[in-house]
Amino acid sequence: MNKLHLRLRDERGIALVMALMFITVLTIVGTSMVMYSSQSQHESGYGKAKSYAYLLAENGINTAMAILRDPPDPATGIGNNALDANVFCGLTGRTYPNPIPAPTPTPTGPCTLRETYDGGFTVWTGKLVGSTWTITAVGHVTNPIQGSAEAKRTLSVKVNVHPTLTQPLNTPVWNYIYSTNGPSTPPTCDMDLNQSVTISSPLYVEGNLCLHNTAAITKGPLVVKGRLTLDSKQQNYVGTSLNKLSDVHVVNGCQVPKSGSVDLPCKNNGADNIWANTLDSTVPTGLTPPSPNWKNWYLNASPGPYMPCTTVSGTPPLFDSAVSTDPGATDDVRYTYRNNSLGAQNLTPGTSYSCVTAAGELSWDASAKLLTIKGTVYVDGSLYVNNGSINRYTGQGVIYMTGTLLIKSASLCGAIYNGACDLRTYQDSPAQGWDPNSILLCFVADGNGGQVPTGDSIQLVSATLQGAAYATHGLDLDTTSNVDGPLVGAPVMLGQSVTTSFPSITIVPEGMPSNPTAYAYADTPTGYTE
Repeated sequence: MNKLHLRLRDERGIALVMALMFITVLTIVGTSMVMYSSQSQHESGYGKAKSYAYLLAENGINTAMAILRDPPDPATGIGNNALDANVFCGLTGRTYPNPIPAPTPTPTGPCTLRETYDGGFTVWTGKLVGSTWTITAVGHVTNPIQGSAEAKRTLSVKVNVHPTLTQPLNTPVWNYIYSTNGPSTPPTCDMDLNQSVTISSPLYVEGNLCLHNTAAITKGPLVVKGRLTLDSKQQNYVGTSLNKLSDVHVVNGCQVPKSGSVDLPCKNNGADNIWANTLDSTVPTGLTPPSPNWKNWYLNASPGPYMPCTTVSGTPPLFDSAVSTDPGATDDVRYTYRNNSLGAQNLTPGTSYSCVTAAGELSWDASAKLLTIKGTVYVDGSLYVNNGSINRYTGQGVIYMTGTLLIKSASLCGAIYNGACDLRTYQDSPAQGWDPNSILLCFVADGNGGQVPTGDSIQLVSATLQGAAYATHGLDLDTTSNVDGPLVGAPVMLGQSVTTSFPSITIVPEGMPSNPTAYAYADTPTGYTE
């Protein structure tokens, strides 16, 4: 018993047991600490990856905004239109802002873009409804911890877009009648003023100007880059002793009468039937013929071939018969469909119509004989007005045509007085006349012949237009026609009894040729959501 008792009281093995227990506890604690540390490291790495993914999503939004806000280049007019639903599609061949690299289309479609960064990438896209974009970007980051899932963050924003409808006049040429022909060699008449034509507006002639019958010029400036010829000292004159022109610039001299000798330089104070405060042979700077950007407006006019009516009633004119339906097509490919494929269409038919888009409108009220124009419109064909009526238009806009324009036995007026276009001098109070700075329609025609004589792009026959007109070829005012507004043609032919005079223009529709192209402005993004 004593030996057994002694053996039970022997504590020499307890140290080993205690050591084993202590090691076990340390192992458990150490393992827990390692596991906790690994988990914390994992969570920290994943949190950093999620934050980086959010930054990548923000970068996608910023790239989209930079593309929407990439304005057209002043020299080329090339830029992005924030109201083009396909502006993010087919970026190859289109502009995008530097130094941002061009996004690349994803396999899911040409309008979904991918940008690659160190450690991740962004996939973003946009959808335009009306005049509001919803831009959605997803940032993707590979988690640095092996075996963990990819970190993703999604960001969506709303962007409202406002169309640019008017702008200050950029070139003074739209306050002139501008004949772009000439000068011919040997000198012949590049622009003729016949019968009882009286010019009471600034006139610019690239070639030789001839005054016949009782034609006269009563207001300046007058610029003739060729020769000025007056048939008769008794019937033709440029200014008078009591009403001198502000300035006259004739480069190649004057011939008065046409059978006489040429004075080089021209002689003032009646010697060559010219009376002017300034008479010289120096051409003013800053006056060049307008240059329509046919490509940009074929692609971006609204309504137009690629921006059809969103709200429509009646039967508005067709804008094109066929266009590219590939949203990823380059601008060059889309432009190949401009081919004057439509015939001549009636701008003022017997029934009403309306076509409205986010950036423009072309509507006709047949009973009120009222045309409403807003923004820039493009018709891949020709238009005519021939309803025998005194028609009025309201708004500010430009209508481009691949074809021609004919106005016959009708008037299209910015203001009406006593059953005709109001040709009285404009004043605000009491109201009278036409104010082109608040109501102005400009026609821009590129065609030649067809419904008009060969060599003409625009013809008026027994008609009146109160507005502006640009013709790539001839602009012909036949018989008793009249235009109250600026004209550009190659040449401008002013008929038999025209008296031209119009107010000074300082505000023009956005699509006016030679003014800077500015399609629309995208607001700051709002409504951030994840």
